Amino acid sequence: MVEVRVWVKKYWEYIENVLFLVGFGLVWFFVAEPRYIPSGSMMPTFLINDRLIVDKMTYRFREPQRGEIVIFTVPGGTSDALIKRIVGLPGERVRIEGGGLTAQGQTVSRYDLVEAYLRSQPELFLRYQKALASNSGYDLRPAPLVRFQDEKVTIGMAFPAEEIIQKDFTLPEMARLLGMRVQDLKLTGGEVYINGKPIPEPYINEDAAYLCPGQCFVAEGKEFIIPPNDYFVMGDNRNNSKDSHVWGFLPRENMIGKALVRFWPLNRLGQLP
Repeated sequence: MVEVRVWVKKYWEYIENVLFLVGFGLVWFFVAEPRYIPSGSMMPTFLINDRLIVDKMTYRFREPQRGEIVIFTVPGGTSDALIKRIVGLPGERVRIEGGGLTAQGQTVSRYDLVEAYLRSQPELFLRYQKALASNSGYDLRPAPLVRFQDEKVTIGMAFPAEEIIQKDFTLPEMARLLGMRVQDLKLTGGEVYINGKPIPEPYINEDAAYLCPGQCFVAEGKEFIIPPNDYFVMGDNRNNSKDSHVWGFLPRENMIGKALVRFWPLNRLGQLP
């Protein structure tokens, strides 16, 4: 025993480093690991280059829940991990209806709404133009956002690595912005329906500009049913997200863990749902 203690004391510096690396590896593999956000598909919840901690333990003891942000690998895809929000649970019936604004029965495009908004915000328009001219890469390009709700339209511009600037317009304000009569406008809010009822989604950047079924990977019937042990996940930036509406259901076994806390940048540090 004396010889062992002498040996340990002599080589303790090396042993300590090995123990640290082993412990770190076990924590990384089984408990938690850091991740960063590479794209704008989860705006406004995450901006590009946000850093977060992934909790890899919770789903070992309970099932994933709606509204949680999950990290996973795409079924049949590469080993790269994606991050999305859980919208539908196993066995649930799902329907997605995109919102919209019409003028005298004709659809007003999202691009026309953003253009009208930028005309009313000259400083924001100049910032948008400069960002486009910077050639900083596709993921960092400013992205227009439009969200249709039953009583208002939210219009803005997202700078994926910086901030999101937006403004709410009531229908009369929308009419003034477009130079139209309010009685000529009709507003319809976009919704995700679970088992026939709309779910509240205060966290999204835009409501979907597509229907599901209809323009999704499923195209028949009024609703689709999520198979057992599968989930339906979507990005908060609905119209700029390759998620379940593109590639299908997410199997439970493809989940790596849930987003626990954002630790960078410090001004937005905090626990996630």
